[in-house]
Amino acid sequence: MDELSVVTVGGGVGLGLLLADMAVAQGAAAIGIIDVDELPVTDALGAAVAVGVPAAATACDIRTSDAAHAAFTKLATRLGRVDTVINCAAIFRGNPYCKSPTPIGMRQTL
Repeated sequence: MDELSVVTVGGGVGLGLLLADMAVAQGAAAIGIIDVDELPVTDALGAAVAVGVPAAATACDIRTSDAAHAAFTKLATRLGRVDTVINCAAIFRGNPYCKSPTPIGMRQTL
């Protein structure tokens, strides 16, 4: 990740946040985070901001191409460029994991 501008989709919490933090630790030039939830997105920039790495975030439901394009355009404009995208976006909208998910919830996840 040395000197790369990295955007993590689904980076507000969990694996996405961990990978964004790892990119910072490995020398990323800039970090962008896209997540469906507003609050985690803002908080997720903490590791980058703490060490002076340029960072930007936006809340976005990327299930539509228009929304996804708008989010990436916003981050690319704020960061100057995007070299690498890490996709960790997934929302399980069915019943609790490993129980009977609804067909609609599964389609939204996939």
